[in-house]
Amino acid sequence: MNIANQTAESLSVILDPEEAQRLVEGLSEHLTLLGQPAEKLLNLLLGAGVRAPQPAGHVRTEYMPPLK
Repeated sequence: MNIANQTAESLSVILDPEEAQRLVEGLSEHLTLLGQPAEKLLNLLLGAGVRAPQPAGHVRTEYMPPLK
């Protein structure tokens, strides 16, 4: 995230698409805790077409014993 423009009333930032998706995900998960400013930012991001990342799905792990 890089700050593009900052004044006393507003702040403009540049986000990579992945950063924006993670921000939407985090704001959505903690909206009740973060309150009105987070809801406003979330609505702006959703209005710009940013969506939360898709879940990774099932992650398969296997055990391999040490070689002798």
